[in-house]
Amino acid sequence: MLGDMTDEVMLDNESAWSADHCMDASEVPGVLFSNRPIAAPNPALADLAPSILTGFGLEIPSDMTGRNIF
Repeated sequence: MLGDMTDEVMLDNESAWSADHCMDASEVPGVLFSNRPIAAPNPALADLAPSILTGFGLEIPSDMTGRNIF
């Protein structure tokens, strides 16, 4: 990663029961880290594939759900 991540944010996992990724999806529906500004007001999981295709200069298939968020 590049940017402002400090040692306080990124730590070694020294506990067997931490960072198990169990969470209440209604409280934390998802996290997307990006080094580019996201232009879409409400990005969704379905938007990832179209965004990746656009990033590589490829066309988004007409039957694909989602949109480019950048």
